[in-house]
Amino acid sequence: LDQEHLLLAAYARSPGVQSARASWRAAVRMLDQATYLEGVLARHRAFAETASPTGIDRPMVSPAFPYPGSVALRGAMIALEVRMAREDARMRLRDALAASVMAYVEALARSEEIPIRDDQVALTERLLASARGRASVGTSPNVEVLEAQAELAMARNQRVQTALEAEAAKARVNTLLGRDSGAPLLLGEGGPLPPEPLPLAELLRLAAEFSPEIRMARAK
Repeated sequence: LDQEHLLLAAYARSPGVQSARASWRAAVRMLDQATYLEGVLARHRAFAETASPTGIDRPMVSPAFPYPGSVALRGAMIALEVRMAREDARMRLRDALAASVMAYVEALARSEEIPIRDDQVALTERLLASARGRASVGTSPNVEVLEAQAELAMARNQRVQTALEAEAAKARVNTLLGRDSGAPLLLGEGGPLPPEPLPLAELLRLAAEFSPEIRMARAK
């Protein structure tokens, strides 16, 4: 998994982004419902303006169906809800992309750090063996052996901690991509993000497939 495909996968598969897109689509469908109601009331406008309840002697203070005021207000409220849902989806997308890149970089750095920790452990083990050899012949005090043992324990603990941090970062990447947290994840090449924009052909294809805004434009 390299960084370009990581971003594309986060765009397409992030659970948070999918949830926000679902809310966005639901808000867009409410526009269709409001449009249908407005059309029904327009066809029966005369009835809506003159209907009065039976059994009373005084006329109605307001029409039975307050058209077009309530429908227009409802439509405006739904339009605002759509805008809010759209911005929420964009915010979730930015958050998911940023979190995915941060987790990816951390997982890559910790994975590359593990061999360094292994070398450190091996070096400390050789130092401990050397200190024991010198202490056995009386050329150095036993305190050097104790210091080497403490350094070896610290090096081993750091190696274990680095491995745990690498696995935790990989689990975060998997979670952000909608995968099982323990799924195998082979990281690609590291390095900073490229200075040039990433190719957007696949990103635009996904947008055309999932974006409610584009679907509305096509329907119109």
